[in-house]
Amino acid sequence: MTTCELPETSQKNSQPSGSDVTCIFRRCLILGCLSLVLCAAGCWHGAIDRVQQEPVPVSVPEPSPTPGPVGVIPDLVAAPKEEHKRVIVLDPGHGGEEEGAIGIGGLKEKDVVLDIALILKGIIQERMGAQVLLTRSDDRLLALAERTALANDNNADLFLSIHTNATLVGQVSGLETYYLDNTQDRASLRLAKYENQSVSGGALDDLSFILSDLVQNGKLEDSISLAHYVQTSLYEEISKQYPGIQNLGVKKGPFFVLVGAHMPCVLAEVSFIDHHEEGARLGTREYRQKIAEGLFTAISHFYEEKRRNRPQVSQDIAPAQDQDLGQDGESSCPQGCP
Repeated sequence: MTTCELPETSQKNSQPSGSDVTCIFRRCLILGCLSLVLCAAGCWHGAIDRVQQEPVPVSVPEPSPTPGPVGVIPDLVAAPKEEHKRVIVLDPGHGGEEEGAIGIGGLKEKDVVLDIALILKGIIQERMGAQVLLTRSDDRLLALAERTALANDNNADLFLSIHTNATLVGQVSGLETYYLDNTQDRASLRLAKYENQSVSGGALDDLSFILSDLVQNGKLEDSISLAHYVQTSLYEEISKQYPGIQNLGVKKGPFFVLVGAHMPCVLAEVSFIDHHEEGARLGTREYRQKIAEGLFTAISHFYEEKRRNRPQVSQDIAPAQDQDLGQDGESSCPQGCP
């Protein structure tokens, strides 16, 4: 037999022959091999499907830590210190029963300087973000010593006392700024005498001035610098609109309101309230805004120079004017005017 074909069996011979057994065996072997091939093929296709469906995880190396300063543990590196918040004290002169100088139309110094201080406070807070304290925010009388004490208690960086000027004849005009120091100038002494009237007996306590002078010696250069900034900025701001304004310069005087201050401190006489032109301007919101803008510029420049570790400032003092002297050389300024 050349093919594996089973012969017909008869009822007489029911036992298969040897060739038949061999043929059956070959068929079984072929079927088994086909089953194995089909099974392997199914497993292969299933594995390929799983590989295509499941994402292959990718290992990403962790970034190496940034090296810190040599010899310093990163967790222990100190955070940068916050910048000291500036504290500025504004002192509107006089107040309460002490009206200060009286100007055109009965305008009172105490009311004008309070309004200027309030305007200036708003500008500083908005543009500089500094803390601003007022020695008085309403019409009340405050002792001169209490004003600088407020600044010292709050660790202020700067003290600015705001006043208006006046004379007997009402002919003098202009701007001037003072810092604390002894002087022989008669006009400055007369002005200081008037501004110091709130002190008991109307005189400056010599011991207090000497003690204050010891403290101010360490701040004198800064006070002179601040005074020059105030004078220059006031003049430049106001002269833009009023070119005829007089620059009377920076001067020194024994003003009690500046005694005892532990920080740079100046007194600004922002205009003559009894002058027919300047007095009328002081009664307007526009002119007070101009003054406040000039004072803000001065404060900004002062802090900027401090930040840059400024060079020494010239201590040249502008000559004082004696336009309000009488014929006898004594003050002709009446009670109620500086």
